[in-house]
Amino acid sequence: MDILIRALAKLNTAGVEFRACLLSGGPLLSAHKKLSEVLQLGATTIITGWVANPMHFLEKGDIFVLPSLEEGSGSVSLLEAMQAGRCIVASNIDGIPEDISDGYNGLLCSPNDDDSLAEKLTLVIQDQSLRDSLGHNAQNSFELRFSADAFVKNLKIIYGQFGFY
Repeated sequence: MDILIRALAKLNTAGVEFRACLLSGGPLLSAHKKLSEVLQLGATTIITGWVANPMHFLEKGDIFVLPSLEEGSGSVSLLEAMQAGRCIVASNIDGIPEDISDGYNGLLCSPNDDDSLAEKLTLVIQDQSLRDSLGHNAQNSFELRFSADAFVKNLKIIYGQFGFY
């Protein structure tokens, strides 16, 4: 989360207009809020703390950011963002590139690199057609790979290989 906060500070300094709502809980919440304060993000950024149902925020947002330092394929929050058709900017690490194809259904940034994240965020903030295209493709990717219909189709293929279907 500190990588995202630092990237947002770079956007703020560069004059890029944005509003950010960061859903963050756990033991680092106060440190994240303090960093946001030190970097003077109060006018643009809210850090909520733990949220029981994050879908409301996801439905209202334009961009979903996952600046993970480690993450497996099939991250629940990533899949929820894909299903919602959100533009995704995520770290190019571990299993994330299995789900996000850079430039097609999201943008991948270098992990632990606030400059890289700020660059990708600037692209999608300033280019609505890119944002819309990435979000649309993310939703299509979800439907093709992770929806209930895709699950049933793949299950039939597997059972068919064993002669059960």
